[in-house]
Amino acid sequence: MSRHLRRCRWMLVALGLCLVMMTRSGAAQTPSEPRLMFSIFGGVSIPGSLFRIPVQPFSVPCETGACVPFIDTLALSRTMASAATAGLNGTLYGSSHFGLTAEIVYIGFGVDDTCDLLFEHPDFEQRNRQLCEDISQKTATKSTVGITFGGAARLSPQHPVSPYIRLQGGIGIRSSSIVEMSGRYQSGGQLRDRPVILDDRTTSVHPMFVGALGVMFSLGSGYQLRAELRDNLMLLERPTGPANELARVNKESFWSHVPAIVFGFDIVLQKKRGRRY
Repeated sequence: MSRHLRRCRWMLVALGLCLVMMTRSGAAQTPSEPRLMFSIFGGVSIPGSLFRIPVQPFSVPCETGACVPFIDTLALSRTMASAATAGLNGTLYGSSHFGLTAEIVYIGFGVDDTCDLLFEHPDFEQRNRQLCEDISQKTATKSTVGITFGGAARLSPQHPVSPYIRLQGGIGIRSSSIVEMSGRYQSGGQLRDRPVILDDRTTSVHPMFVGALGVMFSLGSGYQLRAELRDNLMLLERPTGPANELARVNKESFWSHVPAIVFGFDIVLQKKRGRRY
């Protein structure tokens, strides 16, 4: 009888040790955390002023070839207005808090032009006035496609709400000029288009950097929502002065901040259980 009691006692001790080890192991583990994520996001970009030419000499149109070249004076400005932005992002966290990220993003910015006729020679068709009004009424959208890579850091990956920060660098590809400007006018029953500023270089590839600060919200085991404030640092171009008689200008490059507010939907492709120590 005593032998059975001793055997039962040792079995209870062994079971107790197993329970203690299992309890300690469970306490050391934390909830699983997303490690590999694919994100689709969209929002709105909020750019600013691009350039202003306070005095632009501009000849009165001459369709016959025998008229006197009178010179009017225009004031030109171009502002980048808000437009849509969207993209795809992939992030791989090698540890709980730090990871690598890659992104392709479309950044749109509307072009809002203003033309004021400062001085006008007598012209019964008011062709330059028509052209100036047409410039002020037109709207267009320019765009840049960015391809960037960088690093990401998050604060509390095991919790339903996790702030994060990303820093990325790469290239921006723009397929149209942000300097060219033209207007239309009616003359002799025909609608004519006349350039004010010409730009031979319409496509450009330039450096681009992205800084982002946001918050991720868990929707369960495989999905997340995110809200993000980001700043796209882009290299843009602007005229350094008025165009000449051939509508050519000297240009300069400058860095411009193009902030954006975006919201994203994450698909969690891989999760891993973390540890507290």
